[in-house]
Amino acid sequence: MRVSIIFAAALALVACALQPKLPAKPYYTEDILVVSKDDAYNFWIPEEGSVREALVKSNGPPGSGGCFRVSVIIDSNGRLFDPKSPVMVGPAGMDDWVPRFLSVLRYRPAKENVNRTPIQTVLDWSMFKVGEVGMPAASRFNDRHDAGTKPSSESSPDAACEAKMDELEKGAPKT
Repeated sequence: MRVSIIFAAALALVACALQPKLPAKPYYTEDILVVSKDDAYNFWIPEEGSVREALVKSNGPPGSGGCFRVSVIIDSNGRLFDPKSPVMVGPAGMDDWVPRFLSVLRYRPAKENVNRTPIQTVLDWSMFKVGEVGMPAASRFNDRHDAGTKPSSESSPDAACEAKMDELEKGAPKT
């Protein structure tokens, strides 16, 4: 009986430790600035290694060939809060995976963002396969470009996936 109680307590601790943690409240150094998705990289950039960590902790995307768009607030500590209106195109299971991925993802201020201005913006991500690990295309920007530069067009979802997300946002039926 005593061993069962100890085992159950240890199992509960392990389960709690494996859950993604979000801070209880966002931290703001100043008022939230609403910026377009094209200007977001002038304020915040994914932290080095954060995309890979988020992929591992969220058990990777459910497959490749998908994309998603979500409105978020990035607080002054580079954490994402208040994800709204997710639009997803791709394999089944994305609706469960995207919140787990976003809960681990962290951003760092761009060189221009010396005040760590919090922003509300829209994030577009697309997934592709590299070996056995699915990776959002936006992570390629972080791996190859200086933190103060704007992302290249390859960091956004491909045109077909972006067009499907646009249709879904407008309420058009899926094709």
